[in-house]
Amino acid sequence: MNFDKMTIKTQDVFSRSQQLAMDFSHQEIQPEHIFWAATEDKKGIIPSVLKKLGVSISNFNSELQTSLNKYPKVQGTQGKIYLSAQTNQL
Repeated sequence: MNFDKMTIKTQDVFSRSQQLAMDFSHQEIQPEHIFWAATEDKKGIIPSVLKKLGVSISNFNSELQTSLNKYPKVQGTQGKIYLSAQTNQL
């Protein structure tokens, strides 16, 4: 995946996704990390779509956190975070 060909906003989402993965002690970036990161830009399209669907972002992120807590935690990744197979498909 060539990140240089992505928009600045998309690069920011992936960067924040990586930070979330590190915060959760995950070695892989899962789609949940990306969705969570995408909701943080209040002017972005994801919060707008969720709002139009009547979905609370805080409830959405709570569900994402529940899902993320189920992934295995690793120690000593030394910043090596990979994209999961699901994320590559996304």
